[in-house]
Amino acid sequence: MAKYVMYGPLAANVMYSWIYEDSYKHPWCVHILIICALRGFMHQLWNSYNNMLFLGNCRIKQQGVEFKQIDKEWDWDNFILLQGLLATMACLMFPSMDDEFPIWNTKGFITLMLLHVMVSEPLYYWMHRFFHGRYLFTHYHSLHHSSSVPHPFTAGHATFLEHLILSMVVGIPIMGSILMGSGSTSMIYGYVLGFDFMRCMGHSNVEVIHGAIFNKLPFLRYLIYTPTYHSLHHSDMGTNFCLFMPLFDAMWNTLNSNSWQLHNKITLNSGKNGRVPDFVFLAHILDVMSAMHIPFVNRSFASIPFSTRMFLLPFWPTTLMVLLMMWAWSKTFLLTFYNLRGRLYQTWVVPRFGFQYFLPFAADGINKKIEEAILKADRMGVKVISLAALNKNEALNGGGTLFVNKHPQLKVRVCHGNTLSAAVIVNEIPGDVKEVFLTGSTSKLGRAIALYLCRRRVRVLMLTSSTERFQKIQKEAPTDTQNYLVHVTKYQAAQNCKTWIAGKWITPWEQSWAPSGTHFHQFVVPPILASRRDCTYGDLAAMRLPEDVEGLGSCEYKLERGVVHACHAGGAVHQLEGWTHHEIGPIDVDRIDLVWEAALKHGFRPRAPNGMPVRRTISSVVERAPDNCVVVPGLMHLPHSTLKQEFVKKWIMGLQRCKFSNKNMSIFERKKAIKLSADTAMASARKGLTCWSRALISNPDRPVPTTTRRASLACKKIVKRSRRIRRTAKCGAARKRQITRSIAQCLVRKRTQILKSLIPGGEFMDEVCLIEETLDYITSLRVQVDVMRSLASASVRASEPHN
Repeated sequence: MAKYVMYGPLAANVMYSWIYEDSYKHPWCVHILIICALRGFMHQLWNSYNNMLFLGNCRIKQQGVEFKQIDKEWDWDNFILLQGLLATMACLMFPSMDDEFPIWNTKGFITLMLLHVMVSEPLYYWMHRFFHGRYLFTHYHSLHHSSSVPHPFTAGHATFLEHLILSMVVGIPIMGSILMGSGSTSMIYGYVLGFDFMRCMGHSNVEVIHGAIFNKLPFLRYLIYTPTYHSLHHSDMGTNFCLFMPLFDAMWNTLNSNSWQLHNKITLNSGKNGRVPDFVFLAHILDVMSAMHIPFVNRSFASIPFSTRMFLLPFWPTTLMVLLMMWAWSKTFLLTFYNLRGRLYQTWVVPRFGFQYFLPFAADGINKKIEEAILKADRMGVKVISLAALNKNEALNGGGTLFVNKHPQLKVRVCHGNTLSAAVIVNEIPGDVKEVFLTGSTSKLGRAIALYLCRRRVRVLMLTSSTERFQKIQKEAPTDTQNYLVHVTKYQAAQNCKTWIAGKWITPWEQSWAPSGTHFHQFVVPPILASRRDCTYGDLAAMRLPEDVEGLGSCEYKLERGVVHACHAGGAVHQLEGWTHHEIGPIDVDRIDLVWEAALKHGFRPRAPNGMPVRRTISSVVERAPDNCVVVPGLMHLPHSTLKQEFVKKWIMGLQRCKFSNKNMSIFERKKAIKLSADTAMASARKGLTCWSRALISNPDRPVPTTTRRASLACKKIVKRSRRIRRTAKCGAARKRQITRSIAQCLVRKRTQILKSLIPGGEFMDEVCLIEETLDYITSLRVQVDVMRSLASASVRASEPHN
């Protein structure tokens, strides 16, 4: 945001003239500011159109724009600022610019168009071709081509040198017309905004010019380019270099021969044979502010977790008006999509806000919208549709039961995804916890959590005012575990319990009954307020998508990038597994572990608990874990013996495959074969659930790092320097703490690099993931060592003489 301060001098000049002078001394200041604002608005409008997936199927590339591209194009508007400063310099160099231009001048428009066609177009063409030379492309133009999916913001994603040349291309027709005495205000506004309009259109991923126009008027295809035409330049970089007129590509023999055929194919077949999604997540809007957290409103804002920002407030009234119009006319629409292992996953939105779900007279209308979406998905051939949040409210439609009972012949599987939500919550609870306090205990999720935990011999304090509901749930539990379900009616009953599970809103006063050090797990919407500094608060149940997800470029509400709510992930797992049942109504407690294991098998990972430091998370899990379990935060707890059996089985297969018993093998070759087969078996035993195992399988010959000793010595030097500074530094306590903290941070970075070099695939992991993977890797190494130690002992015993 600091870069916009550079507009300050222009704004200050305008304000000064407006307040203290009768007329503007430098009227061009006003025009530059207005043009810059309109140019930004022009790009934003094109962004909105490009991201309105529900408008049609004339998309050129079917991939989605990913976070990596969004981050690279974050400062797409830098060129507007640059050209505004260049225009300011030009106005200061030519005093005649202080004179008022006429509103209209026909001669000026003719001069401008001639200069554009005769100078700007060929100049841009040849400069563009030069930038595709080896040196200029490698050092400059490759930045622009690094965006894999065309987008209006890609037009502004280029290097400083390219923007200077483009500024010259834009400026020549304007300055030429002005110097010839035929300039006008409308000419300047029209040309600059028209230039941006054409650039945005060319970089749009949606075709906007219908092929029938070119078929009726063939000469037009040489006078105006299309998004399809320019997309071919990004895929085949030796063709289609023109600015806006393909005539120059035809003149110099660089016109792609497939340009017109592809354009006709995309436009004439629009809406036909469109790709059918395999999975649909049916979401809804939460509130007025979060309604602006969508790609077609603000792509950059939608790519980060939602939080209320001040710049949204001026748009609140407009969004409220849109809300009312959506209530009256809107239908369920497509919002986002991504690809996972060749399957298309889409998010559709029911045009209803959160508060509307609690209006009694709106229930029928909402159910009608949901029903229409389900029937549409069924007609299209969608395999699974998952209901989000309030769309599966028990009071509204019984968690989807209403629609399945009404339409028993549905081919699409309706899924509420709450089984995985319950699995995420119960797997967040450390293994040594003996008592939990549960609010919202008689809800769908609360019931499943209570029944699951009581089977694990965990005492569950179920807060509910209804004895009848409590007894009904208690009777569902096995007879020998029913006594683990305890009915309580007041928060005071949990004043000694440090594990709270919030399924119902808890006020700050009610939270005050929790003892210090309590951790609040929760599945309540909206999340409870974090009012206690001496407690930690978890997030809503969510899971990180598999690493091979493609085309994901927006965040799901307040969740970080690549993380979706558990009900969303639950529906995706339902589709990946190919399950044919409807997941509706009450949660089947017997399936919680099954769904959890299926999610992990397909690469879904739990996110790191929010509000709980990584140090505390890992230490608490390791300290509380039984000795005979393989424990990794967020991963399945596997019995040590089971992992050993799996490792031995895989290792024997590996040794047989590498012909370990071959007599022609040297000692060195045999040693290498044993190590390679043992490492591969160790990774295979984890069944691809961890990053290190996948990295080790993909690169089994990974060399052992040799710089550990040197890095260890460097870490010791940092520690000694820290101690010496603390003893000898002549400064205040605050300064000493600051110095010590910076040295400690340096030490952490050094040791993190060492750890990354030791763990397979560690160089691609963040800190939280690295610690989780390290724990799992160490445990697997321990299994490998135990097995080899047992073999060595057996070998020694076999070689000893028998008495």
